[in-house]
Amino acid sequence: TQVIYEGTPDCPHQGRWWEIVEKYGVTILYTAPTAIRTFMKWGRQIPDSHDLSSLRVLGSVGESINPEAWMWYREVIGSNNGPGTDGAPGPRKEHPAPIVDTWWQTETGAHMIAPLPGVTATKPGSAQVPVPGIGVDVVDEMGAPVPNGQGGFLVIREPWPAMLRGIWRRRRPERLRPPPLHHRDRIRPRLPPAGRRGRRRVRHPPHHPGRGRGRRASPARPRGQGDRPDRQAPAHPRGPRTA
Repeated sequence: TQVIYEGTPDCPHQGRWWEIVEKYGVTILYTAPTAIRTFMKWGRQIPDSHDLSSLRVLGSVGESINPEAWMWYREVIGSNNGPGTDGAPGPRKEHPAPIVDTWWQTETGAHMIAPLPGVTATKPGSAQVPVPGIGVDVVDEMGAPVPNGQGGFLVIREPWPAMLRGIWRRRRPERLRPPPLHHRDRIRPRLPPAGRRGRRRVRHPPHHPGRGRGRRASPARPRGQGDRPDRQAPAHPRGPRTA
């Protein structure tokens, strides 16, 4: 079950988010560092007045989270184990909820760099390491990997399952185009075989509007015989033809 909140965090009051977490027992909270810094500005007395003990995983997405917001998120939200009284914090958890700071883009289609909750040793303000199956590296302007402690360009070395196969409105390579039409004929319904003069004969039901139109097929009969004797083919004026 997912709970999606649409609107500003301070409508109708500044504790709206924590009220929803407490009411519905939300277990995973996924938000942006901008919202976390906004809650920091409003003061911790607002979330401390609610029971957030149901939260077991905290997520961050959108932009890089600064270490100060990361620590506030962990200590105030992740450690909450019950509401406080008289403006004082309530009981605290022995092990705060882990923070999963995710790095990804719309073009990647999935998380690329993120810690595994309860497994990866986290560092405030860092997205940590690539998720399993993703090859990420930091290179210089020439494409060479840089040593630890130096900055550079973040690159993805290998393809991944969720990557896009092309760019919108750009011609796709031959290997990514759909198969030719004749390869898909076996899954298409076959039309009736073509009759004489290349026409297709379709039998319409009695109530079909097209019934009675066009040319009707007559039952097979020997050549030269009609339906009635008076409609027999006339004899040739020159007599029968000889071989």
